[in-house]
Amino acid sequence: MEKIFRAFIKNCRSKNKRDFFVSKCQNIFFYVPPCHKLKSYIIKRFITFRLKINSKNCGTRVKHYRSKTMAMHNLE
Repeated sequence: MEKIFRAFIKNCRSKNKRDFFVSKCQNIFFYVPPCHKLKSYIIKRFITFRLKINSKNCGTRVKHYRSKTMAMHNLE
């Protein structure tokens, strides 16, 4: 799954990236008992985790303040 994620993350322009990666990873073979849709749950959790890590590493974060006062204190 990691190889698929790294191969497609740069070129992925889909609005729903999680569903895009889940559809790519569904045909990977690894044995999990066929109960409670465990394989799809593991794949979804992995993709969500990797997207969170990737979003933290990419670009600059814009600071968001809850009040105007705190934002003004930051300008000084």
